Amino acid sequence: MIEPPPEASGSRRLCTSIGDQAMSTPTAPTVPTRFVDVDNTRFAYWRWGKPGGFALVFLNYFTGNLDDWDPLVTDGFAADYDVILFDNAGVAKSGGETPGTVSEMTRHAVAFCDAAVHTRVDESGT
Repeated sequence: MIEPPPEASGSRRLCTSIGDQAMSTPTAPTVPTRFVDVDNTRFAYWRWGKPGGFALVFLNYFTGNLDDWDPLVTDGFAADYDVILFDNAGVAKSGGETPGTVSEMTRHAVAFCDAAVHTRVDESGT
């Protein structure tokens, strides 16, 4: 936690650490894992942030999983977006077979979004 300098008494807190128990909104390390089944594949995902607007879906590299994203980055986006991270097929907590090509990964990502997101989507990836 970053505290304001002593001379700024009465100032509001500048930042809250991820491990702060006083936080009421979920953060990447605390959001529960959800699952959605699509065409015999069970996808694991995390969803938190600002609902009602664009969903920002984070796509990972070939065998990247939910835990690979930096919580400071994803929580920063969660202040303004509905943030969604997911494990692609065959990776970490998701079932199915790991896609062998980027084209297959894309098909899985689109199927996941169709089943789980239900709103307008922006994608971001590594």
